[in-house]
Amino acid sequence: MKYLVMVGVAAVIWALWRTRNRACFEHVLPYDPIETVFLACNWTENWVVLQKLEANRRRLVLGARLIKQVASEVFSSRHSWRPGARRLKM
Repeated sequence: MKYLVMVGVAAVIWALWRTRNRACFEHVLPYDPIETVFLACNWTENWVVLQKLEANRRRLVLGARLIKQVASEVFSSRHSWRPGARRLKM
């Protein structure tokens, strides 16, 4: 289980690094913080194929889906987040 947490942490760090590089070198800020969360989840789902055990693959996919679901709910209009409004500004 500790190994799977490390895969998730690596995906989060990689997503933050990619977002930072895009902001620094391409001058493109993310439109919404949820983009970085979804990017981390996508990296986790992409790295599933590297897992040897099927149980670990399922856990990573389910974990990524759960994080996407929670992030979508947190950043929904029910919690005063306006869709289409730019949340991050220069």
